[in-house]
Amino acid sequence: MGEVLMMDEKPRDIWHQHEELLQIIIDGDGDAAEAKARQHITEAASFIISRISSTG
Repeated sequence: MGEVLMMDEKPRDIWHQHEELLQIIIDGDGDAAEAKARQHITEAASFIISRISSTG
C-alpha cells in the first residue's frame, strides 16, 4: 500500500479523509464515524486494487 500511495496523487485525499474521520469522532457522532470509516475503507481498497492491477 505504501509503495502504491507514494506514486500517486491520492495520498492527499486519503489523509484528508483521515482528518475528516477524526473530527467526526471528536464530535462524538458514532453513526457518522462508522459510515465515514466504511466509505474510506471501501474507496481505499478499490484505489489500491486498481493501482496494483494496472502495474502488474
